[in-house]
Amino acid sequence: MAHKGLGAAGAHPAFNDSSPYPNTNVAQVVALRAAWAPTCSVGDTFASTYTTVGTVASPDVIEPPGIAANRIMPGVLYVHNEDTTTVVAISTTNAGTLGTFNVANVTPADWEDVATGPCPAGSCIFMGDIGRSSANFPVPPNEFAVYRIPEPDIGAGQTSGALTAEKFAFVYPDPAKDAESIMVHPTTGTSTSSPRRPAG
Repeated sequence: MAHKGLGAAGAHPAFNDSSPYPNTNVAQVVALRAAWAPTCSVGDTFASTYTTVGTVASPDVIEPPGIAANRIMPGVLYVHNEDTTTVVAISTTNAGTLGTFNVANVTPADWEDVATGPCPAGSCIFMGDIGRSSANFPVPPNEFAVYRIPEPDIGAGQTSGALTAEKFAFVYPDPAKDAESIMVHPTTGTSTSSPRRPAG
């Protein structure tokens, strides 16, 4: 998982990064552009240096497939697991735990990604239950969901407790897909998932 804050809306210069850890899984970068804009290109070189800001020590972070920035409080990221309902808030300054929450009304099949965006409550966490491989459901599901969860106000002292999710279920018009990521429109809150590319 990785996080890059892009700051203000508008064009941004290219950036590079790399993982210092062995056996790191494949990483992908999605570059978005307006439909009317010229085509864009992505460099194929990577930085040779990195900065370690800390170690995520929370015992609740077991298999984190996604990470998303808190929209209420700068410097906070949400991390989650694939098969549990725990969401952990960590600091971008030192990776320390700032909050631990449980999504009370959900049994995830395979949470593969998380995003944040606007919602009727103001700002929400969007959890993508969009994978097809999970210990919770040995038979791969054909129905998926995006869960919308109002963001906790960590700055006001909300650092634990239960969060309640609103479920938006969907099925694909063709065979079910094993998706790995979701994106949420920063203004409308519309979300979309990105299916995993088949091997080969």
